[in-house]
Amino acid sequence: MPPIFETLPHNVGDYELYSLLDSHADRDLYWARQNHVERAVALEVLHPKASKEQKQQFIASARAQGANPTNRVMPVFEAMEANGYWIITQEMPAGKNLEEIMRSGEQLSVIGYCKLIEQIAEIYKHYDTHGVATNAFTRCTVFQKEDGDFHFISPVITGERTAENSMNNMIQLSKILRPILPYNVSGQTRVATLNDWLEHGFEGEVLSWSIVGSTAGLIIEQIDPSAAQGLITITPSAIAAKERRRQRQRNKYKRRMAIVAGCVLLTALTSSFISIYFIKRSQTAPENKEDIIVVYENQSYILDRSPVSISEYKEFLEAYDKMSPPQKSTLFANVKGPTSPHLRPLNWEKVIKYCQSSNNPSKAMTQAVRGLTQWDAICFARYKQSLVAPFGLLLAYKKDHSDIKIEEWTNLSRTDPIHGTVSIAICPDGKSIREPYDSKRSIKRSFRLAKPINP
Repeated sequence: MPPIFETLPHNVGDYELYSLLDSHADRDLYWARQNHVERAVALEVLHPKASKEQKQQFIASARAQGANPTNRVMPVFEAMEANGYWIITQEMPAGKNLEEIMRSGEQLSVIGYCKLIEQIAEIYKHYDTHGVATNAFTRCTVFQKEDGDFHFISPVITGERTAENSMNNMIQLSKILRPILPYNVSGQTRVATLNDWLEHGFEGEVLSWSIVGSTAGLIIEQIDPSAAQGLITITPSAIAAKERRRQRQRNKYKRRMAIVAGCVLLTALTSSFISIYFIKRSQTAPENKEDIIVVYENQSYILDRSPVSISEYKEFLEAYDKMSPPQKSTLFANVKGPTSPHLRPLNWEKVIKYCQSSNNPSKAMTQAVRGLTQWDAICFARYKQSLVAPFGLLLAYKKDHSDIKIEEWTNLSRTDPIHGTVSIAICPDGKSIREPYDSKRSIKRSFRLAKPINP
């Protein structure tokens, strides 16, 4: 459909329209100036051939925009009829819109993209909570200021918000951002993965706006800790309150560990190896392989003290070769990333031959298996009905132990929706190195398992 005003500039009442920003089926959005107060506005015009019902909906959408203010969305000035046209005016955001950024050949930075996702997620969470229907944001309705912050022209329309409306908003957001995603920079893989899941979901499920926003914030922390919201407090009272919360968490952790230690001691005194805190590992696992208990995010886990061994992984491959097609299909269900050919580690035959020809084959087979992708690790964990140990869980364990000295595959947390996007290197000095997950096999990284204990 052609624009309502094909020749610009054009006067409508006290407004002079200069350029078309966006267009929908029954309305157009223009950049305009209000003459008597000399201010820039975003002016929405209803098509003159709109039906009576469309006029009622247009006026109702103006009421809905005014009744549902939210941070960073421009306020509505007025809704009126002028020169035979129904119009709604909003404050015009400062800066360049995403369409201008794209046409100039620029891209968003990783931090900029994540801040944008965080802010849009907050806006849509607000609309979800209040049941407000919206059009999807377009590149013409999202503006970036010189300081990197974003503001938005209101997408509110009349009607009730549905899950389908929210999902469509997420899909369209992914599509408009794809041409301006950052590339050739650190963090681009994580940004591209998040954008892909906006459109396709994760493991077949649509993500909530809350998870989307939290994930974007987590990526900001990985790339630039100083840019994350809430990491820096400037008032003494806030710092004191934060420290009190940390101390309460430490005390709670110590109490839980004391209870666990008591249970372990009681079990030892009664010479019983059966406890609700321990499970029997595979008979082919090395004899020196021990399980320990770690409390993480108010949940107790059985954590392997050592990474998965060559012997354990060899058992898995032998079982995999005997699996039926349906069993293999279950193993790979919803695995998004590529696995190694037939789940074989790098130089697998040479590794086995080396172990068998060594002076102590049994000891050689207890070494950690490496040369895998993280998706291989996930498949092995499924076979063991367990989890790849989350990063936070490993850190909780390392507080009181120093035997984590190698690089390991791990996800960021047990609830992280981007499972497998980052590899964590646990170093002897206690520091951690975050690297983008690029689906390649690593000759360095091993992995270990963790299993939640049912309360």
